[in-house]
Amino acid sequence: MDIPKFWAESEVDAFDPVGKRVITSVWRWSDESEEAAQTKSDQAAKELKVKIEQGEPLQEKYSYGHYPVREEIISNHDEFSYVITRNLYGSFILNTQNVMFVDIDFEQKTHLSLFKGIKGLFSRKKKALSEDSQETQAINQLKRWVHEDDKRGATVYRTYGGLRYMITHQTFEPSGREAEQILELLGCDPSYRVLCKVQNSFRARLTPKPWRFGMDRIPVRYPYRNQNEKDLLAKWDMGYKEKLEKWSTCEYVLAIGNKVVHPKVVPVQKMHDRATNAHKKFPLA
Repeated sequence: MDIPKFWAESEVDAFDPVGKRVITSVWRWSDESEEAAQTKSDQAAKELKVKIEQGEPLQEKYSYGHYPVREEIISNHDEFSYVITRNLYGSFILNTQNVMFVDIDFEQKTHLSLFKGIKGLFSRKKKALSEDSQETQAINQLKRWVHEDDKRGATVYRTYGGLRYMITHQTFEPSGREAEQILELLGCDPSYRVLCKVQNSFRARLTPKPWRFGMDRIPVRYPYRNQNEKDLLAKWDMGYKEKLEKWSTCEYVLAIGNKVVHPKVVPVQKMHDRATNAHKKFPLA
């Protein structure tokens, strides 16, 4: 898995050939130390400054999937080959070395106000009915793939905006060709597929998106620059964790195919189901 332990930022202040001032920053990472990350970041800033001054076309600053995701490592479980991180809006993320998760997204790509988001939580039955055809088609596609080989097995979960599958009969290489083909065949979200290859890991959100139960997203971004930012994080985190026991991130729907779960999948599935409240009748968020 490519989930860096240390990150560092360097500022770029340069003028392009027509005299326009460009102020930006670059981030780089390292598994060795903050100093090593800073060295890489400073070098990248120097190279970017030269490109700006020479008028070279620049890549999009934060092109999704171009770099590993900048997330705080909350806990590292080497014995089970997974790492838990906190993403940019505060949710905890499960990153697995070889247990495949498949993200199927039905959610409309439109901004919802807090009022509409809360209203939607209390009308999920109606929403589920309106999306039944999408859900049924997706699950039928999964069933077709599973039933092609009696060794295959999968567990289906429902999320706030779609479905999540856990492939349970074997493990996979996240950046391998086989995993890429399966994710594409099952209709997995394209952004998720890109990130799997870049981070060389599969991902699953363990805790709700904060705005879905009335909270703002985390007020600071990792790495935290000073004690004030750490204090802001601690205060936000306390309120966030107090709400987790009343919400589910996904809910168990059914298991398909081979019911024998691979030994390396077993501990990951147990942790995932417990952390997401998958078997409890809570609202989804």
